[in-house]
Amino acid sequence: MNTNNPLSPNSSLAPTSPPPCRGRARTPPLTRGDWEGFGLFHVNLPPARGKGRFGSNGFFGISATPIQRCLIALMSCLCLTPAWADGTITHLSGKISVQKADGTILPAAVGTKVGESDTMITGTNAYARLEMTDGGEIVLRPNSRLKVESYRFNADKPAEDKFSFSMLKGGLRTVTGLIGKRGDKDAYEGKTATATVGIRGTQYDMRLCQGDCGALADGTYFAVRFGAVRTGNAQGSMDVAAGQVVLVQQAKPPVLLPRDPGIGFTPPAVIPKLDEKKKVKAAAEAAQPAQEKPEAGDPEKSSPSNTEGGEKQDQEKEQKQ
Repeated sequence: MNTNNPLSPNSSLAPTSPPPCRGRARTPPLTRGDWEGFGLFHVNLPPARGKGRFGSNGFFGISATPIQRCLIALMSCLCLTPAWADGTITHLSGKISVQKADGTILPAAVGTKVGESDTMITGTNAYARLEMTDGGEIVLRPNSRLKVESYRFNADKPAEDKFSFSMLKGGLRTVTGLIGKRGDKDAYEGKTATATVGIRGTQYDMRLCQGDCGALADGTYFAVRFGAVRTGNAQGSMDVAAGQVVLVQQAKPPVLLPRDPGIGFTPPAVIPKLDEKKKVKAAAEAAQPAQEKPEAGDPEKSSPSNTEGGEKQDQEKEQKQ
């Protein structure tokens, strides 16, 4: 037999099977077990019969590479993760907007959520009240810009508390929440172009003047209505008690003023008043036995002094709420 006959099966010239593909092998398609293996959810569908929803073509006929599978799992996690907001606009008057981290400016309404990296903006003659998840409240005056730099609050993890904001323009009035009253005392920080402020449970007004406050000198003003704050800059710091007003100017240490030069403001009736004294008084009355509660109209007996005990009662009341 001629072994060189190309048609002969024994010929060395006879065609052989093609070599295996040296490219990327086709990844097996996702199956029902793959999707359940992610641990994200369980698909409760009838078993497949042949090539169908979970047949040889995979999950609904989808095949994917390992990287694509990881991306699908990540997207599933994101879809199942709730969106948390740091604060909510509860009341407003006039034109209010929120600038997102990407620069997009959206009109705001009651119920609008404000989160980390968002900037609240109030227009001319506009006011907005923001309630934070830790119980704090903020009222912005007209022509103001407040940016939430960072915010972390978990009722079960006080050591992780954090609230940092920047007053870019205008001013505010605020009653602080649990952040700064528990855990790290430095967890609360407000910043302006000329000063920083820290608290441990208080109510105060802040106004940043940048050539837009009439006869008032430029700088940051703090008027403490209740509690105390600590403010300053690189040139020095100062503790400011209830009833005191301080001015912090660029490259100058804080200075106590003899009186309030008029940095406060009166929001319209649609914006509820913030009153820390009222909150502490209610906490004190709730903690007293019925027979020891003061008579109505006697605030001196019912309002606790500005002490650690008063702050503790305030914190316990807010935790119950």
